[in-house]
Amino acid sequence: MRRWKGLIWGCLGFAVTLFLSGIFASKTVAHVNDLSLADIKISQQKAAVQFTLPIDFIRFADDNNNGRIEAEEVKNNQTHLN
Repeated sequence: MRRWKGLIWGCLGFAVTLFLSGIFASKTVAHVNDLSLADIKISQQKAAVQFTLPIDFIRFADDNNNGRIEAEEVKNNQTHLN
């Protein structure tokens, strides 16, 4: 009988812990720098670097709203990007 009582309390404690972990789970928020990527391609003649970062971070600089920040848009928004 004593063994069953311990097993029941253990299962009940586990169920309550599992239930509360679902209710009080906190969202994970990543830092913008963690979401940024750099793709570097090196050949004998040149090196090309393509940066990928969340568009929400610099949406104001996307003048033509195509989801990409191009060289001309960088020049136009240089003061805001610094």
